[in-house]
Amino acid sequence: MKKLFTMERRWGLAGLAFVSPFILGFLMLFLFPVIQSVRRSFFEFISLSEGREVLEYVGWGNYADIFTRDPDFPQLLRDYFVMMLPQLIIVLIFSMFIALILQQKFRGRTLARAVFFVPVIISSGIVMSILGNDLTNQAAQESTAIFMANNRVLADLMIDAEFAAPIIDQVIGIVSQIFDLAWRSGVQILIFLAALISIPQSFYEASKIEGANSWSTYWKITFPMVSPFILVCVVYTIVDSFTDYDNELINYIYDTIRNLFYGTASAMAWVYTLSVFVVLGVIVGLISRRVFYMVD
Repeated sequence: MKKLFTMERRWGLAGLAFVSPFILGFLMLFLFPVIQSVRRSFFEFISLSEGREVLEYVGWGNYADIFTRDPDFPQLLRDYFVMMLPQLIIVLIFSMFIALILQQKFRGRTLARAVFFVPVIISSGIVMSILGNDLTNQAAQESTAIFMANNRVLADLMIDAEFAAPIIDQVIGIVSQIFDLAWRSGVQILIFLAALISIPQSFYEASKIEGANSWSTYWKITFPMVSPFILVCVVYTIVDSFTDYDNELINYIYDTIRNLFYGTASAMAWVYTLSVFVVLGVIVGLISRRVFYMVD
């Protein structure tokens, strides 16, 4: 009996119990729509007859049409991945930087941690609809004007300092997206912060005794110890951008559905989903080779 309930098996059962609500919810609520979506991608909607849909089987025709007859979908798909990879790197660097700051002891640290996690709490459908009202739009426009003014000042300072034009463009682009970065990085900051707190302080004490400076300590201790969490943040960031409410490609698929091209929209959605899975698999495969796991 003891062999049947080893510590490893108990952890496995605990993990299964943790994900069981998602598994049951997927089987009961999402499995049938997913199967229907795959089926619809091989058909095209014709009309309604006596309350029933009339579908025409087109095989792989919908998949061929979105690349041969639709000039917008391939361009949007390419733009999504071209923009996603730089944003992924920026979000990870920003999240790690903020987590390192929030780990330090200072007055108001708890409030500062809560501020960066607030966007995660309010990023729900009902709240996002409220954020779209005229008052919020006016505030966003005013904030944008302030950012543009500050960016011009920063650009002038960098020009006076004789920075190269490409560097100035990159810095201004990152500064312009600082609000969006803070909005998208709440979960990643929390994950990195938990990773930093979990590192045994004895490691830092030993490195200090050996005479290591802060730079060496970060790259020899902090970074390897948080590398598994970097992998988690990479997966989360890609999936989060994949389902973002402001994703132009998703909105384009929605517009295709509204125009009653259900089969074409289903084909677009599955091409998009499979493309994300491929990119996610490649990135995870490359990063997982460099992940450090501490063995007890």
